[in-house]
Amino acid sequence: MSEKRIYDTIIQSELITKGWSSDDKYRTLTSDGQHLLLRVSSIKEHDLKKAEYNMMKRVYNHGVPTSRPVEFGLCNDGKSVYQLYGWIEGEDAEIVLPLMSETEQYVLGYKAGEILRKIHTIPMPSDSSDWSAKYFSVIDERIEAYRREGPEFAGNEIILEYLIQNRNLLNKRPQSCIHGDFHEGNLMIAPDGGIYVIDFLDEGFGNQGDSWYDFKTFGENDNAYFSTGLVRGYFGEEPLQEFWDVLTYYYVNAALTAIVWTKYNKPEELQEAIKWNERNVIAIQEGHSPLMKWYLKDYCVQWLDDIAYALKEPFDFSFISKYGKVFKVFDNSYSGAIVLA
Repeated sequence: MSEKRIYDTIIQSELITKGWSSDDKYRTLTSDGQHLLLRVSSIKEHDLKKAEYNMMKRVYNHGVPTSRPVEFGLCNDGKSVYQLYGWIEGEDAEIVLPLMSETEQYVLGYKAGEILRKIHTIPMPSDSSDWSAKYFSVIDERIEAYRREGPEFAGNEIILEYLIQNRNLLNKRPQSCIHGDFHEGNLMIAPDGGIYVIDFLDEGFGNQGDSWYDFKTFGENDNAYFSTGLVRGYFGEEPLQEFWDVLTYYYVNAALTAIVWTKYNKPEELQEAIKWNERNVIAIQEGHSPLMKWYLKDYCVQWLDDIAYALKEPFDFSFISKYGKVFKVFDNSYSGAIVLA
């Protein structure tokens, strides 16, 4: 007799409508009281979803805070494939962020950067293919799709020329495990403040590529404090100029190739996608990266007893330990205040 599947113990299912995934997603309850995330896909995607599930097991076993892989199999009389994961109780970071102080947004980004760095240390199968060849085999098709189907915008030829002239930036880029779609919308904040990463995305690269590619959504949500913290948490210091050059290339490419996708999938957002590209045109014409708008190079955050606070410039507060443990720092007032417990 075959072992009973956890899938078969589901007694309640609640459809989840948020997100852009083509999967049908449900919050479920099993007969033994477990809350699980169920993802159901067409059987045509079996191999892709199996690889996705195995990737999640590798990520989870490496200690990255993410959904616990529970089970993979067939359902709906073999017409569909399902994945079951542990349910994460919490709220999307993109919803929580606007409610946070600037310092809290920075700290959340910093912690996310540390998690991203951990993802990039996950061992992956040997891959001898060149990253730039793999990247352009996917992206060149999307650029051609824009040339055929994308509405023109002011300066679009400047963007297209920039992408041709700077292809060499991706030559011999080292590869690692990558998330594929790392941004605030794919981070969950638990009630205890913990951060969980969800929705790893395989864009045709097998979740293996240039680690800096995972920053391609940098600045999309217009949150400079989170973005600055993300970079600082990842590098632990100021990144090299090469990072900004490579990332700008990914960012500009992502903006252009998003136009056709938006045209067919989110037509109500098409004008905003075009404006995004027009802003990139202005930055390139002016000779600077559009990313600099979302990186606060002079923003200074320090910690006292695990409490973060912002300063105009670095200052040594280590002497405070003689008087007690820091309980709270008010850094958003005119004079500022440190409360000791």
